[in-house]
Amino acid sequence: MAAQIFYKESELSSHYGSMFTVERIEMMAHLGYYDDERARRQPVEITFRLYFPKAPECFGNDTGKFIDYQKVIVLFEEMIITREYRLIEYLTHQLYQVLREFLDVRGEQEVKIWMAVTKLKPDIPQMQGGAKYIYCDLPNDAVIVHAC
Repeated sequence: MAAQIFYKESELSSHYGSMFTVERIEMMAHLGYYDDERARRQPVEITFRLYFPKAPECFGNDTGKFIDYQKVIVLFEEMIITREYRLIEYLTHQLYQVLREFLDVRGEQEVKIWMAVTKLKPDIPQMQGGAKYIYCDLPNDAVIVHAC
């Protein structure tokens, strides 16, 4: 007789089989620890991924409920234009909070976020690839779709 294995729901990993990505949103930000660095706008790039525990409604319905990423980008832009930021980590978390609130208000609390912010051209000659900070609210045991 084959052994049966039973798992409590809490022991199963969270599966996110559906992902939506918005790539390389470029904006100009006052970002830098030092005053002279923040004095002029510098290019930053924002990428975010939304992980769904089940396929979103619009997956099977061309007029179904969807997440309007254009509205998210406008919110990001309004935030970046009106403020200065010393640290890329702080800026990333502020952008994450805006996106999290946007999703939560629309009943998308189950959707998880992966976000990367890159300072594209730091004023450091040796740095050719910029500086990037990534934040993610996926659970530690998440099983996700491979991100290309």
